[in-house]
Amino acid sequence: MTLSRDWVTPLAAGAFLLSAVTGVLIFFHIDTGLNKAAHEWLSWALLAGVALHVVANFNGFKRHLAGRRGQGLMGVFALVLLLSFFAPGESEEPAFAPPVRALAQAPI
Repeated sequence: MTLSRDWVTPLAAGAFLLSAVTGVLIFFHIDTGLNKAAHEWLSWALLAGVALHVVANFNGFKRHLAGRRGQGLMGVFALVLLLSFFAPGESEEPAFAPPVRALAQAPI
């Protein structure tokens, strides 16, 4: 089977639609039923669809990254991803650690 845009693009678009709608529902706390599970598990279909779409359209993808605009946008998102691993003002221990420590040190 070859990577044809005839099926790769609809796969990526359909998976994006599912992920986008369920993500918005979760963001606004109006998700019901299996929305959260579908969002978490079927996002793998989005990853696969996008990866296959990039492979099927690799020459166009390379052209986008050759220009300053494409490099800049990818750089901005890479920086946002990097920053998302840090929480400002958050201590090294999780919020539940002090109460658990207090319970562990309490006399019986």
